[in-house]
Amino acid sequence: MEGESGKIYILFMSSIYLFRPEKFSLIWLIGLFILLPEIGNEAMAETAHGEARGAASWTTDARRLTGESDAVRLRAISRLKATSDLSNRLEAAMKGADRFLALDVITALKIRSMMPSLLRYSAEENSGYAIHALNTLIEPSDRTAIFQVYRERLSNRSTSYPNQVALIDTFSRTAERLDLGLLTRLQDEGSVEVRSSILHYLRAQVLNQSRQDLVSLVFRALSDPTFQNRLQAHYLIHEFSPGLKQKFYQEIQRSNQACLADPAEEVRLFCSVSLSAGRQE
Repeated sequence: MEGESGKIYILFMSSIYLFRPEKFSLIWLIGLFILLPEIGNEAMAETAHGEARGAASWTTDARRLTGESDAVRLRAISRLKATSDLSNRLEAAMKGADRFLALDVITALKIRSMMPSLLRYSAEENSGYAIHALNTLIEPSDRTAIFQVYRERLSNRSTSYPNQVALIDTFSRTAERLDLGLLTRLQDEGSVEVRSSILHYLRAQVLNQSRQDLVSLVFRALSDPTFQNRLQAHYLIHEFSPGLKQKFYQEIQRSNQACLADPAEEVRLFCSVSLSAGRQE
């Protein structure tokens, strides 16, 4: 029996058994009837305390996954793996204030059994963090299905800008293809961060995957309202291969003239330096 009442009762009955064994059975039953409710309450309180302690322990270890030494991190991972009912705790936590800790644990422990829950949650969560967490669990056999879902979400205008950035970044790092039409719409309608992420995608696809069908979007970005994105586009053109520079010679010449007349000093300075360097080569 758990709790102080149970301990006292056991000591009391032990003395009865030693000194008045003939009264043991009757007194045992009477005492048990009187103390059972209190013992039950103490047991439930102890259970609740244990559950609270378990919940607290996983969040404590989750916080040790970042910003700590490798030894501390490994011990935290070991304790998390031994935590009872961890998946259910994490799924519940994703709905509250500890959601980012839960995502950290899923990522660190690579809990692939939580992929369906995480895929659903990533559609509701608007920071993009859940998408990055989900990406750490993807195996080659998952890619076709997962990236089909990702394409559908990018096509959905209700997808938050941070999630769009996370998705485009995922396509950039995995060399997965996105269609020209979808990218054009995202470039027209997206936030400054979305448009910047598209330029990162274009760089990966044009320079590394020879996607010449996407070059037109690079030149479109030269009219971006923000000078940072215009500068990023000019720098990408500067990185074109000799073959691309020859094929798009006329477009590059026009972009150079526009660059030298750009309203932002940072853009004009870059073009002045890069064109001067190009003439010296």
